[in-house]
This record gives sequence, structure tokens and C-alpha cells, in this order.
Amino acid sequence: MKKIILIIIVIFYIVVKTAPVYSQGASLHGIGAVNEGMAGTATGAAVDAAGALQWNSASISALKNSEISIGLGLGIPSMSVSSKLPDILGGYGGGTTDGEPGAVPLPSMALVKKTEGSRFTWGLLMGVVGGSRLNYKGCGLDETDPNFNPILTPQSSSYTGYGSLNADIQMLQVAPTLSFQVTEKLSVGLAPTISMANISCHPLYLVQSEELTSDVHNPQYYIDPSGTGTRWAWGAGFQIGVYYDTGCGWAFGASYKSRQWLEDFRYNIIHEPKDGTDPTYVETIKVDLDYPDIISFGFSYNGLERWLFACDFRYFLNNEVKGFPHLGWKNVFGFSFGIQHELTQRLTLRGGYSFNENPVPDECARDNVASPLIQQHGLYLGASFKMTHNLGLHVAYSHMFKSTVEGDYFGSNTQFPGGYVKSTVSCDTLMASFSVGF
Repeated sequence: MKKIILIIIVIFYIVVKTAPVYSQGASLHGIGAVNEGMAGTATGAAVDAAGALQWNSASISALKNSEISIGLGLGIPSMSVSSKLPDILGGYGGGTTDGEPGAVPLPSMALVKKTEGSRFTWGLLMGVVGGSRLNYKGCGLDETDPNFNPILTPQSSSYTGYGSLNADIQMLQVAPTLSFQVTEKLSVGLAPTISMANISCHPLYLVQSEELTSDVHNPQYYIDPSGTGTRWAWGAGFQIGVYYDTGCGWAFGASYKSRQWLEDFRYNIIHEPKDGTDPTYVETIKVDLDYPDIISFGFSYNGLERWLFACDFRYFLNNEVKGFPHLGWKNVFGFSFGIQHELTQRLTLRGGYSFNENPVPDECARDNVASPLIQQHGLYLGASFKMTHNLGLHVAYSHMFKSTVEGDYFGSNTQFPGGYVKSTVSCDTLMASFSVGF
């Protein structure tokens, strides 16, 4: 067993070191193929190790046996940005550009160990908890060009665009977990969380302009996108949870995932001269960003033979943490519903639906053109096949339907109201994992 655990950790480490991240919203809905197939419902339903460890540290006590699982997902996002100048500045030459983020992997690894006769259950989760990737190519200044898009014109032009736009946000987390079975029906759990995050954006407009002593709306003073660099930042937090199984089909759970307090992100900036007399200079700035708190409540019902129904409700406190207020993000509510049916002793089918409020208000559409985490409606399908008594193969597919946010070209800058910037995002995800029970 020790060799199996070591091999899984090594494989996971190799995948993570080479894996960029794409998430559905600020946080992944599901982790691993089983949890993804259930639309991420796990707070009040103990179905698999990965989902239990991610959403309710106490629910691992309710798992039927010890389990190791390793999974890999493939996110295939589709996105575009459209823009048009305000009428006062001409109002002509609007256009749409499709993004080229590519397909990206989503790895996960989970381990839960139950000891016969002990009230304690321990576990370990390693995986992707959130992020996004975006990649738009810039365009020229010819308004008659079918590829013309004002928001992607060179920064030095009178259109006050961003030029080629690339953003990559990655959030990885390790959560050693301990659950204690207080009574036959009640369990409590605790998990310290260790996080690593990387946020890069070229040009670095995600940072408030006053922090760079520049003005992104002034085309004569801009940041050279080739002069930004950063490194991975470390952080930590915790998760606490409670799980109660009535013993008559109904089970309830609640959890609190604290914000992830991250160290400052450091960016090396090359400032371009305002005019021919000002020198070019290099500056390192520090940006304080955190990952938001998540409050979850869920319940499930398995009173019908071979059927399981589960619901999760989540609240994301985006506006309470550092980094998000200047992007205008709101606190949002999310809901997930999942169904599982054991069709045969070997084959289990799953499905689900999720809804999230859009955290980005319309007036902040321009501010979030590189962070359009606006997906709202999702549909999920999944299946498991028992290859042997202990070995299971799991697959899942999800589709996040197209969502759009649109606002004034200059956002909250009301000097020249009108025009628009519109971001559109959708995503398909395929996941596969295998698990070993022991």
C-alpha cells in the first residue's frame, strides 16, 4: 500500500508541475470524476474521497471504506471579447475576437484511511481548486479590417486598448484532513489548507492603475507587456465541517472553507517613457490578493433503493477579501443538484445541474476582460464501472452554458460613456479517474 501511495503522489506531482489551470468560475464545481458527475454535490452526501475532502472534511467518516483515487480532467473553454468605441470618439469599427486558451488539464488526488474500531478517519487531498486561462491576440488600427477590435488595439494608440491580452490564474491546494465520529450519527472534521497560487496578466492591468503610478486610460503612458514577471505565492487557511446522518435516509452537512491568506504577489514592471525626455525604468511592486471564503450547506436522501439525491448550497464571499473589490466582484450564491443511480452491481450512473450568480456586474465588464469568471448554468453527466471488487473506473462530462457580461467601453470611467466591452464564455470538461478501495 505504501508503494501505491508513493506512485500516486509522484504521478500527481508531475502532472501538476506541467499543468495550467482552467476553472468554472472562481472555484471548481467538482473535483474528480465522481464529484464532477454529481455537479459538485458533496457537503451532505458522502459519495467518494475527493468530493468529501473538498467540500466537507467531516463527511469522510461516512465513507464505506478506505479509498485512494487519482483523476485527470480536460477543460475545453470557449471565449470571445467584443468592443465598440463610444459615439463621442467615433463609435465605429467595433469587432469580435475569439480567444485561444487551448485545452488544459485538471488533476486531483485523494486518500482516505479508515481504521476499524477507531472514531478517527484521516485523509489527504491534492488538487486544483480554482483559476482561469485567457489568450487574445491583438489587432491593428485599420477600422476596415474584419479583425479590428478596439479593446485589443496597441496600448500606444488613441483607442486605449490593451493590445495582445494573456492571463493565467492558477490555484493549487493540499488539505490534510482529520474527522472524528462524535456519535454513531454525528461527525466533525478539520483540515488545514496549504495553497500555491500564480497570477500573471500581460499587460498587468489587473492591478489598480494608481498602484502603478500610471493611467491605463492614458495612451501616452502604458506598461510594456514584455516587462511583467512574477512567481508562485504561498498561502494557508483551514476548513471545518459537520456531518449528520439520520439513519433513515436523510443526511445533512455544513462546512466553512476560510479565505486563503496568500503572501504578496511580486511583479517586475518596465515603465515606458511618457515622452522623449523621460527615462524607461524598472520597478517591483507588491500586490496583496487573497482567495475568498466559501460557506456550504448540503443534504442528501438515499431512502429509495439504489438511488441517491443530493443538494448543495454555497455562498462565496468575494467582496470580503483583498484583491477582489477593485474588480467589482460581488458576493454570490451557488446551487448544485446531483442524482446517482446504481443501475447494476457494476455500473452506476450520475447527473446534475448547477447554478451560480454572476460575480461581475455589467459596469465592471472592462475591468474583468481578462478575468471573465461569469459562468452560471452547468449540466453534468457521469458513470462508474467496477472493474473488480475494489477497483473502479469513473468518467464525467460537464457543459457550462454560454454566459455574457457587457458594459461601457471605459467601464466606471464616465468621462466618455457609451460604447461597450462584452465578454462571452462557455466550457466543456471531460474527466476520468480510478479509485482503489481497501
